[in-house]
Amino acid sequence: MELGKAAYERVDIVKSARPAMENLMEQCGESVFLGIRNAHHVTVIDIVESRKDFKISSPIGTALPLLAGAVGKVFLSAMPAPEAAAYLKTHPLPRFTPHTIVDSAMYLEELKTVKKRGFALDDEEYLAGVRAVAVSLSPKAGHLPALWVVGFKAGMSDDLMPDIIDQTLAAARQINQSV
Repeated sequence: MELGKAAYERVDIVKSARPAMENLMEQCGESVFLGIRNAHHVTVIDIVESRKDFKISSPIGTALPLLAGAVGKVFLSAMPAPEAAAYLKTHPLPRFTPHTIVDSAMYLEELKTVKKRGFALDDEEYLAGVRAVAVSLSPKAGHLPALWVVGFKAGMSDDLMPDIIDQTLAAARQINQSV
């Protein structure tokens, strides 16, 4: 029964989020992901792929490392600060690219910034040449879902990032109102 209930609740958030995700992809032109934390990973539960020929994609069910990029920052920023610090002590920050934050103190400061502004950024921290914006959604069925936009740096230029951030935050508000 528990597994059935959990599966139904995931379908519910996917169904509720899908229209906003599709709209967000149309606005920013980049791939939009929905995921939940699953222990030390983030599991992709839905994706709306960019229409671009060259895009970032990942199959539903993909498990990403929790400490990778913007989405990981969103999940860790939702933890109480002492809990996040304890997590980092037992799970050292891996270096994915030369831009990855691997210093725990710097990462904890970044988490404070994420919590304060309501979104996380990844500027080539997880994958070279790739940027992301992530936001958390309202907790649903014991899970804290997250929404994130991922694209190549050229498509998510410094000039476009403020609009992409605003569009992602607006999509999150829309999803939160529909669940």
